[in-house]
Amino acid sequence: MESLSCPHSDSCAGCSEWKTAYELQLDKKIAHLTNGLKQIGLQDQPPIQVKSVGPAYLRDRLDFGIEDGRLGLYSKKTQGILDLPDCFLLTPTLQEFYTDFRKIKWPLKKASFRLRVSPTGERGAWLDFSNLDIKTLLEEKKSLLTLSEFAFVEIGQRRKSLKIHPDRLSLGDPVLKNWTQSQYLNQSIPLYSTVGSFSQTGHAANQVITSTVARMSDSISYSAFFEYGAGNGNLTFPAMKASPSKTESSPVLILETDKLALESLEKAAKEQSLNSQIKILQPKIVGTQLSQSEFWNSSKIEMILANPPRSGLNEFLQKIAQVELENLPRHFIYMSCYPESFFQDSVILNNLKYRLKEIEIIDQFPQSTHYEIISHWETS
Repeated sequence: MESLSCPHSDSCAGCSEWKTAYELQLDKKIAHLTNGLKQIGLQDQPPIQVKSVGPAYLRDRLDFGIEDGRLGLYSKKTQGILDLPDCFLLTPTLQEFYTDFRKIKWPLKKASFRLRVSPTGERGAWLDFSNLDIKTLLEEKKSLLTLSEFAFVEIGQRRKSLKIHPDRLSLGDPVLKNWTQSQYLNQSIPLYSTVGSFSQTGHAANQVITSTVARMSDSISYSAFFEYGAGNGNLTFPAMKASPSKTESSPVLILETDKLALESLEKAAKEQSLNSQIKILQPKIVGTQLSQSEFWNSSKIEMILANPPRSGLNEFLQKIAQVELENLPRHFIYMSCYPESFFQDSVILNNLKYRLKEIEIIDQFPQSTHYEIISHWETS
């Protein structure tokens, strides 16, 4: 496949690999992961598989900024915002939304936005502004009213929803809506969040991710698993087995500190009648128990599932490193979007006698050097 031609590639800092043929981009990512594993001493690694949803038109979520009337991404040349009318990485539905959004004249000098399109086509906009800018927009009204005509509007770090009254605008509580989807028993299920919540880049890429986690988990025989940082359940549900008709235990133990994410996860679980299968653990209590064998043995936990932020799993792994090796769960499924922290954590996993059984690259960041890693580790 030939490299794509983007009229903005010389100026836009959003992509770094437009001039590189896509097959070569994938080869470079495989080489980077292979060499990184070798450098930390993992010489006997399994073949690295690569899954891709294509070189373009795959993003259903866009984060961008405005500066002096210019809407777009950062410029390579000026370090400011480059006015960007279109982007080949966006799905057609998101590009159409972005085009409509750009018609609004925002009375702001500088601000950040997030747009997303749901699996059903609903539009959502998150306006991450300062309190002063929020006050300005609520008083100005026109910009927000125009946006509300074709999108659900969410404002500020607390992700409050826009409320429209006859004589004024105000902010209400965050609203959880079906912005993304996951899967349970190979069937798509709705997930809930705010517009400003974390998610994978697009629905097609996330389908590949959740299918991979489901396949890896299905190959493991377990009674219960522990998930570190579950978010709104994107990986939780694919990893779950069929629900037994009657149970007194909770085969899924979850540690998550974001209250809004937990509320979202519980909402999805209730819809699927999986509430009894999921137990939310209290962080303060669990934090003191992770280094104890009793925590892992009492619940018969045989698998750990983790998808941490860019900083990785270091603190968590240091905790469980204090557990006797024979008492650690046998399987560890680790998803990472940042190879550098993945390499650091791999050293610790290797010291804990986990061996890399399977590893895949999910290329949801085409035209860049970034990539997603999903790995399955097993104790010998």
